[in-house]
Amino acid sequence: MPIALRTLLKTPGFTLVAVLALALGIGANTAIFSVVYGVLLKPLPFPDQEKLVLIREWSEQVPGMSVSYPNFLDWRARQQSFTAIGVIRGQSFNLTGGHTAERVAGGLATHDVFAALQAQPLRGRLFTAADDRPGAEPTVLIRESLWQRRFGGSDSAIGATLQLNGRTATVIGVLPDAVRIPSPQAEVWEPLGLSVDQPVYQHRDNHPGLTAVARLKPEVTPDMADREMRDIAAQLAREYPETNTGTSVVLQSLADRVFGDVRPMLFLLLGAAGFVLLIACANVANLQLVRAHGRAREFAIRAALGAGRGRVVRQLIVESLLLGALGCVAGVLLGQWALDALRAVLPVNLPRLDEVELNGWVLAFAAAASVLTSIASGLVPAVHMLKQDLRETLAQGPRSGGGASGNRWRSGLIVAEFALTCVLLVGAGLMLRTLAKLHQADPGFATERIVTFGWDLPREADVDTSARVALLDRVLSRLEALPGVRDVAFVDPLPLAGGYHNSGNQEGYYVEGTPPPDAGRAPSAERIQISGGYFATMQIRLLAGRTFDQRDTERSPKVVIVDEDFVAKNFRAGENPVGRRIAYGSRPPKLPSDWLEIVGVVSHIQNYTIGDPTREQTYIPHTQHRPWSEAFVVRTDLEPAALTSSLRSTMAGIAPDLPIFEVSTMDERFDASISTHRLTMMLLGTFAGLALLLAAVGLYGVLSYSVGQRTREIGVRVALGAQTGDVVGMVVRHGFKLAGVGLLIGIAAALALTRLLRSVLYGVSPFDPASLAAVAVVLTLIAIVACWLPARRAARVDPVTALRAE
Repeated sequence: MPIALRTLLKTPGFTLVAVLALALGIGANTAIFSVVYGVLLKPLPFPDQEKLVLIREWSEQVPGMSVSYPNFLDWRARQQSFTAIGVIRGQSFNLTGGHTAERVAGGLATHDVFAALQAQPLRGRLFTAADDRPGAEPTVLIRESLWQRRFGGSDSAIGATLQLNGRTATVIGVLPDAVRIPSPQAEVWEPLGLSVDQPVYQHRDNHPGLTAVARLKPEVTPDMADREMRDIAAQLAREYPETNTGTSVVLQSLADRVFGDVRPMLFLLLGAAGFVLLIACANVANLQLVRAHGRAREFAIRAALGAGRGRVVRQLIVESLLLGALGCVAGVLLGQWALDALRAVLPVNLPRLDEVELNGWVLAFAAAASVLTSIASGLVPAVHMLKQDLRETLAQGPRSGGGASGNRWRSGLIVAEFALTCVLLVGAGLMLRTLAKLHQADPGFATERIVTFGWDLPREADVDTSARVALLDRVLSRLEALPGVRDVAFVDPLPLAGGYHNSGNQEGYYVEGTPPPDAGRAPSAERIQISGGYFATMQIRLLAGRTFDQRDTERSPKVVIVDEDFVAKNFRAGENPVGRRIAYGSRPPKLPSDWLEIVGVVSHIQNYTIGDPTREQTYIPHTQHRPWSEAFVVRTDLEPAALTSSLRSTMAGIAPDLPIFEVSTMDERFDASISTHRLTMMLLGTFAGLALLLAAVGLYGVLSYSVGQRTREIGVRVALGAQTGDVVGMVVRHGFKLAGVGLLIGIAAALALTRLLRSVLYGVSPFDPASLAAVAVVLTLIAIVACWLPARRAARVDPVTALRAE
């Protein structure tokens, strides 16, 4: 080891370049692996997490449907596969009673959910069956973060009361921060049983946002449980044909549900970082080959003095490992810096984002990566050295030791670098084109200068529809009077809210005069509740009929506005839908008052995230349906940030116990909806840039070495009359040959691999000709630059000096 260290210190330029190349590769991989481990690989905080499954209902129209509560009760009574099965749904709460009202996310859960999770409270106890029934004393579980924020971590929290949505509940337990279900932000859980006497939970054809959580028995596999649950669903379809025909179940592991959306992106980025490490490894191997050639006479002398080949090879491997260790230290430091930068651009909805850190597992990964790259880059010169005749090298003098074998190795490594770089550039190009397409996408509404926020109305049952409508109308009037406000409206759900906050309100529907659909095959549409000024505020185009106005009251006939996709699906071309009637549900309604008359047609909008397909959309007025939770949209002439404080103070003056939440602009929501694509493009582009730099440096190094090795040959050529252009052409052709072969191999590999990007592309083919052409141009320009400098050096060779040096 001391000899290896002294040897490396004698060549500081080589050592610095090699360590820097390894540090770039190891640093990129360390940063990305930190995210992959923290988000995907770190075990969930539940024992035997592989035994935890989530269950939802399935139909041909809605493959991932939430669970009907009566169906869940039958599942729980009939199943034999689970030690426990419960249901949970997302729920937000207005937490009052402190200095200020606070909005907290949480859930409604049956007591079986925590039994299935085997979650252990930090303080107190969990729900029991006695807590989980109508009429029980209201109880609540809180998360550690809320416990610290609200009670300072005191044990006195157990038995204390909280005011949640106007109802007093007793705190009976504190759960660890790691328990984050049904959403990452969840801090409060109430027993679902307190609410199951409400109509939404009583009807078998209602699907009120419930997801089942179950733990498999030790001897039961997921496939066995899936078969049993499908059999139970089939039994229920026979027993309740009107509501359950065509309905089955789908099981999914808890890990797949939590991480499924981000898994492809993170593994894609980890693979891209791996490509950068391979390119760095090839670069260092090339440097080591050049250095080993320069030391060929040294090794020959050692062999003549009795050193065996094994000792020489061991020396090269030790030097390579030492380089790897230095590269690892520098790479970890670079990775920590890169991770800090990465946290700033990671999507805020990334699961377990706060658990991403540089921990022991990440350091072990960095060490393993450095060892593997060191051995790989050190083996190339070592194997080359084994093939050399050291005695012949000693006899030939200091210019020997390269040979055709060494040239082939160096050329092959450059070809590999350019091929890997080409794949990364194609991937980055496709993501750049995707991001451009997403930015150009028309969501169907305007986003400029619109401020949005959420607001929950009082949950008390005695606050009837008329009182809620009056409260909302008062809010609209107060907000419209604010300086700089042009239009105000509200909507439920808000477009582009995404994630847990916008699971959508899908409803089956029936169009008057059409044959009733077969059982289980009713179409479904989005049901969106709005105020009359919503379309004008969001600048959604009215295509036919009218919008909602003062005619649409609680006592007037019910009305609905549908979108162009609804019309295209349910009416013949040229047929006027205005004046026709529909009903929510799969059959003609029993009561005349349940019919809704179509009074208008509007354009279709992107209701979830940009690029995601959405069902046909229907809109109902808040004046005819009981409003609960609304998102306000405010169009302003001011800068949106200047309006935020006015909105908060105005809403606090109207209802101090009903806090507003998730205040943002519509532009910010648009950007958030494409944040995953933007992150993927940024990181792929960064990795491609690093790869391009390393490949260019590698090609430059090989050509520079080639020029130095062929100095005498070039001198002879010039002496015999070769012109500057001839010498430059000779060097450039050699470089272009290497780069061209690498480009061809890289394009072939890219065509095979970019199909893996299909799920994250939008409006772009994985075989996009424009991206491939752009990559070819970029690599060609880089090759020209990398070739030109050594070519100029070759053209300046003085034949007399070159021959005298020989």
